[in-house]
Amino acid sequence: AVDDSDPIRLLLQAALESFGYSVKAVASGVAALQAAEREVFDAVILDVDMPGLDGLAVGRARRCDPRTCDAMIVMHTSLDETTVRRSFDRYDAYLPKPCTARVLGESVERLLQARVQLIVDVRELPLSRKKGFSKSAFREALRSPAIPAHRLEPLPEAPPDTHSGFSELSETQYGKL
Repeated sequence: AVDDSDPIRLLLQAALESFGYSVKAVASGVAALQAAEREVFDAVILDVDMPGLDGLAVGRARRCDPRTCDAMIVMHTSLDETTVRRSFDRYDAYLPKPCTARVLGESVERLLQARVQLIVDVRELPLSRKKGFSKSAFREALRSPAIPAHRLEPLPEAPPDTHSGFSELSETQYGKL
C-alpha cells in the first residue's frame, strides 16, 4: 500500500491485514519502487496524488519492469477515474477514496482470485492449443486487467463488517479524511 497520508496508509494496512494479506505500507513512490527491488508483491494499492514520484509514475515503472509487471495495480484515489485513465491506463482496478475496509479487501481478493483463475485456465488448455500460446502472449494476458476497472463496482450493502475487526468508527473516520 502506497499513500503519503499516514492515517490512510495505516487504515489500508489494517484493512488488508484483516483479510489475511501480508502488507508492506510505504509513504512515497520512491519507497514503493525501492521495496519492489527487494520483494515480490502480488498487488500494489497506489495513491495517485503524492509529492515527488506520484502513483501514476510508480504504476508506469512497475509495468515496464519485468520483475514487477505481473503485480496487480489498484489505483486508490480521490481523483475521478477518467482523469486517472488519461494518464495511466494499465491498472487493474480503480477504487475511489473513500471506500470501506470491506470493499477494499474484497476488491483485492477478487482481483487476485481472477488472476489465479487465468493461470489455471491456461494450464488446463489442451497441449495442442498451448503450442500456439507463446510465453509473451501469456505474459500479456497476465498484464491485462483481470476485471476491467469500469466493471469493478462497489459491493451491495451488507451487514456490519465482522470479518475485518475494523470498527465502524474507523471506517467513518476514514471517510472523513
